[in-house]
Amino acid sequence: MRYFITVLMLSLISVFGLVAAEYIGANSVRVSSGDTLDTDLFAGSRHVDVDGYLEGDLFAGAERISVTGEVDDDVVAGARAILISGKVADMVIGFSQYIEIDGEVGGDVLAFGQAVRITGNAHIHGNVFTGAGDFQLDGGKIDGWLRGGGGKMLLNGQIGKKVNLEAGEVVFGEKYQAPQGTKLKLAHPLNPEKAGKIPADVEITIQKKHPFFTTFSFYWSFFALLIAGILLSVLFKNFVRNVISFAGSNFWKNLGFGFLFLIVIPIVIIVLLVLVFTIPVALILLALYLIAIYLSAVISGIFIGHYLLALIREDKTQLSLIWAFIIGLIIIILVARIPFIGFLSKLLVVSFGLGSMLVYTWSLRKAKTTG
Repeated sequence: MRYFITVLMLSLISVFGLVAAEYIGANSVRVSSGDTLDTDLFAGSRHVDVDGYLEGDLFAGAERISVTGEVDDDVVAGARAILISGKVADMVIGFSQYIEIDGEVGGDVLAFGQAVRITGNAHIHGNVFTGAGDFQLDGGKIDGWLRGGGGKMLLNGQIGKKVNLEAGEVVFGEKYQAPQGTKLKLAHPLNPEKAGKIPADVEITIQKKHPFFTTFSFYWSFFALLIAGILLSVLFKNFVRNVISFAGSNFWKNLGFGFLFLIVIPIVIIVLLVLVFTIPVALILLALYLIAIYLSAVISGIFIGHYLLALIREDKTQLSLIWAFIIGLIIIILVARIPFIGFLSKLLVVSFGLGSMLVYTWSLRKAKTTG
């Protein structure tokens, strides 16, 4: 199994090299003001700043990502904070604790995070799909539609097309405009005293959700993942201990690399499918990719539980991997069920686990090569 995991990780790493035009891994990556980078940029680091001109796409995983210059294609980013005050010619896909768009976006925006803010300076020429604990359209302009959901949502800007949202609380501002109508799915009716200037054409549906622990799928997925984690912890104990030890010492690096692989590999698979004669390779890669994602959740679960056990146990030498995984799995499942930010937590879990396995496997290969 250890050799299988190694082959799996190295296969993913080798495919990544087919699509990366300009790859940088460092503590800080910057395209300085006045500079031009005439290729795609794949960056995994602590800080990524584009102050100049990037002619291609930006794929980045970091603690903070900032675009004050211009990106001539797409931005696909995962970080603690994503700040866009410059210009992005096409699509923006962001997963972050905090996302702020304060500039111009030529295409669609997919924004998922604890807090998403579109300021009064923002102009998005496409559509917006969001999932956030706190969403603010604070005076900006969206030419397309606005869809998604949030815990608390401020709607105080211009939307060119229809609005369709699911939310816990909605507040309308004086600048809100949606000529094609507004549809809301709410747990409770709007409070006229707190909801602001409610549009006359708003359509509201009140819906109640069943608790997640009453569904069969919850128990099936829980026990399936539990068995996989226990088997991995028992049969490949040394490998798992080495991975979680490595993961703790390279947190942001592993998270950034994991996010990049999570996004890039599906693109490679699509390209291989389009070429037709490489369809068998695409199907094999897809299977490996899905297995890697499943294993990444196990690794992240063990890491979380191991970290918590280390905080409360005096003897930290031989902490139980099984108990660590059980604790970590319960935490992951409960956090994933928090409305509107559950998806972000799942993304972080998969990215961190995937990155930890990939980078650790690569370091083993590099050590053997140099040794």
